[in-house]
Amino acid sequence: MRTLVLLFILLLTLPTASGHIPYIADPNTSARNPIEIEDIHLSQVWYFEQETSDSDVWLFFNTETSDELFIQLGVPLLDHLKNYEPKITIYHIHIENDDDPGAPIDPRELENLIWSFHEHANYTTNFPKPSDACTRGTSRESPCIFHETFTDTYSWILSEDRLPVEPGRYLIRGTSEDKGTMWIAVGEREEFSASQLPFLMSRTSSIESLHGNESNNNSTIIAAASVVAFLAFVIYRRRPK
Repeated sequence: MRTLVLLFILLLTLPTASGHIPYIADPNTSARNPIEIEDIHLSQVWYFEQETSDSDVWLFFNTETSDELFIQLGVPLLDHLKNYEPKITIYHIHIENDDDPGAPIDPRELENLIWSFHEHANYTTNFPKPSDACTRGTSRESPCIFHETFTDTYSWILSEDRLPVEPGRYLIRGTSEDKGTMWIAVGEREEFSASQLPFLMSRTSSIESLHGNESNNNSTIIAAASVVAFLAFVIYRRRPK
């Protein structure tokens, strides 16, 4: 038991590593009940299964200073999604009688506020799916096929931009006139702490499923075993001589 506690403590103290953080979006979000993005610079992705043509996914973020939002819109590379054409719209929120437009607010407060919003940017995807792989030389304006190595999945990246944003509150809406699966990613700072590894591994099977892949339990076991082996090695190296 003592060894397990030591392993857990060491796991929490390991430095961060590269990678984006995946989430499965709640299907019941709305403009007044969005998912909050706490840090728009941290690389993170939300998968959304659009089960009806009139369902949307809504994300929300605050910025207290002029900033830049890196945003991507993608679709899993699957035959039945070749004609799926999602789009994203970014809205700037204006709250009535607001004395400090740049002050952050909790998105849960939107339920009780009188506010309106106007379109800040819009990205549509009504064009043929790309066939070229994403490379370092690929223009950011050119759609491409992206391979995510951590989950070993492929996606069409249909839109990517660095969008200037003024101080204020913003909503991101993902929608389509058809059913399908989309993902919305923000941020370019790729990091996660070792303490998040269990969460990431638990998400892997869900992400693979959305890409049409069967969950590979052996890979998860191997990954977990590798972490334990590494921790054991660190402890061994640090033992008293």
